[in-house]
Amino acid sequence: MKYLKEAKRTIEFLKKNALGRSTFLPRGKTTVQSYDFKGALKEKGVLGKGVDLLKYDKKFEGIITSLLGKTLLVDTYENGAYISRKYNSDFRVVTLTGEVFRIGGAIVGGNILKQTGFMSKNAEIDAMRQEIFEISKKICKSEKEIENITNKADILLKEAEKTRNSLTELNEKKAYINFITQSIYDETESLRRAMNTTRKFQEKEKEFPSFRKKMIRFVMILNSNMNRLNRKKSIF
Repeated sequence: MKYLKEAKRTIEFLKKNALGRSTFLPRGKTTVQSYDFKGALKEKGVLGKGVDLLKYDKKFEGIITSLLGKTLLVDTYENGAYISRKYNSDFRVVTLTGEVFRIGGAIVGGNILKQTGFMSKNAEIDAMRQEIFEISKKICKSEKEIENITNKADILLKEAEKTRNSLTELNEKKAYINFITQSIYDETESLRRAMNTTRKFQEKEKEFPSFRKKMIRFVMILNSNMNRLNRKKSIF
C-alpha cells in the first residue's frame, strides 16, 4: 500500500540522518470519534479540547482526533491534577507549563532536555524563525539609530565648520581692529608731540616782543657807545 511505502522511505531517511523516531498514521484508516468529556469542560482552568485549539486541514481530521481527541488543555498544574483525579484519569490533561496527566493516572513533567520528534523540530524551527525576526527588528532599529546618529554627526560637523569659519573671520576682524587701533594711537602720539612743539613755539613767540625791546635797547646803547667812541677818536 502507498502509505506503507511512504512510511518506509521516511523511516529509512530518519535512520540515515539520525533524526530519531516518528509514528505514522494512515489517513484513510483513522476514524473521527468525538470524546465526551462530560462536565470537565466547565471545570476551573479549562482552556478547551486539544482538537479545538488547533488549525488543520479537514482531510487530517481523523489523524488529529486520534492523537488529541481525548486531550484537555488547562492552565495550571493544580487545576490539571484536580480534574484528572475527579474524572478518574479517563482522558489526558495537559497544562500550559508542559505537565501531562495521562490516561490511567501517570503524570509526566519536568525539563525537556532533548526532543527529536517531528512536531518538536517544527516548534524549534518556529522559535528560531521568531528569534531571527526579533533580531532582524533589532538590526533595523539599530540601523535607523546609526543613521540618525550619523545625520546628527553630519549636522554637528557642519555647525562646527561654520563656527570655525566664524572664528577665523572674527580673528581677522580682531587683527584689523588692532591694526587700526595701533594706527590711531600712533597718529594720536604724533599729533600730541606736534601740539607740544606748537605750544612751545607759541610760548616762545609770546616772549619775542620783550626780547625785541631788549635787543632794540641794546642796539641803541651800542650805537650810543659807538658814537661816543667816534667822537673821542676825532678829538685825538
